[in-house]
Amino acid sequence: MSILKRIQDIVLANVNEVLDKIENPVCMVKHYIREMENEILQAEKALSRQMVIKKKHEMLIEETEAAIAKRDRQAKLAVETGEDHIAKLALQDKLLLEKKLEEYRKQHETIKQQTVSLGDQVKKMKEKHRELKNRQLVLLSRANAAQSMKKLQSFLSTVDAESVTKEFARLEERVLMMEIEANARRGTQGIDLGIESRFAEQAIQDEVEKELEKLKAKQAVSENKQ
Repeated sequence: MSILKRIQDIVLANVNEVLDKIENPVCMVKHYIREMENEILQAEKALSRQMVIKKKHEMLIEETEAAIAKRDRQAKLAVETGEDHIAKLALQDKLLLEKKLEEYRKQHETIKQQTVSLGDQVKKMKEKHRELKNRQLVLLSRANAAQSMKKLQSFLSTVDAESVTKEFARLEERVLMMEIEANARRGTQGIDLGIESRFAEQAIQDEVEKELEKLKAKQAVSENKQ
């Protein structure tokens, strides 16, 4: 094999290994979940800003309605006092405010719809996120089981079952011999103790006989003197 061919094979092997890692389903799911969590975070920030804008428009509408009511009272008061010029100015301002109010209300309706839509999107994204998290647990369990099975199959394929069986048989035979030796040693110790005990008893009996003979001899001497 040429050097260039070997280099090509090594490069291809490394590329395939990298691709396998990239296509790891557990890693891919984690990547998708991280992306979704980031999207949810951004969507929640946008929803928060939208709620602030909606609240500001509601306050603007309330302020404009209050200003219209005020101009209306001013116009009526000017008419009552015969100040038509002031009444016209108040009415003119009132009409401008009413046009602004109409525009504010249209904007508020649009903002409200956008807020509801964005809130629904955030809710759906969170539900999808929970679903993916649950599926991730299942996928992780399946991947671990598959990996364990793969390792087990790889181990079994490299193990010579016949050699292992013979080795176990040899070990069992060795343990059996060890047990036999231990039992034999224990039995021998028992026999030795029995022999020693008998010898000790015989020695005592011999001493007793000797003492008895001494007593008899003394008794005989005493009787002869009498």
